[in-house]
Amino acid sequence: MPPSERAVDVIATGVPSPSLWQRIASVPWLRKVFHLLSGLYSMYMILQYDRPWPLYQAIAWLAFWTLVEWWRLSNHRFNRSVFRTFRPFFRGEERRRPVNVWFCAAAVLVTAFVHDPTLAAACFIGWTFGDPTAEVVGRTVRSPRLGLGRKTVAGLVSCFTVTFVAYLLFFGLIEGGMWWWLSLAGALATTMAEAGSERISDNLTIPLACALALSFFS
Repeated sequence: MPPSERAVDVIATGVPSPSLWQRIASVPWLRKVFHLLSGLYSMYMILQYDRPWPLYQAIAWLAFWTLVEWWRLSNHRFNRSVFRTFRPFFRGEERRRPVNVWFCAAAVLVTAFVHDPTLAAACFIGWTFGDPTAEVVGRTVRSPRLGLGRKTVAGLVSCFTVTFVAYLLFFGLIEGGMWWWLSLAGALATTMAEAGSERISDNLTIPLACALALSFFS
């Protein structure tokens, strides 16, 4: 940032604005890597195994994380220990709310109701690639925020762009065609769910929004 712009920020807010490297360092990179690997694993399992095995596995993961999260949130000592040990994977507000349950619930619903394995796997493309991109870009690139939430214009634009390209590549590799309309529908659904995820976890809303969009336009 030029010195003149930094001076303006100091005058306007009373504190120096963080530098680009400070903003990059603020990104929870371990959490983003875990996020990416979880999405890729889910897509692999759906494509690799015939129904209903992906559904059974999603139900097992949901039961496991529901038990773990219930124990964590009901036992303050265990909660503190987990939060301290795995701090790079948590946001501050997640100390008092469930984390992994919502994604597992989305996986159960998608594998239960989207019968085509290609479309079922595609439901997780936006969550796997677009969602983490939105946070990384939103944290590092300066742009206007939307309303009173944390979402930024740059974050949402990057979310749409990366998700759209990921859909094109996915359908090109799996089906041998770009499937432009489905890719556009999936990217729009992901971006809209990301923009509206201040109150409801996007771990749930993004896969479900993509499932509705892809099922409608397929």
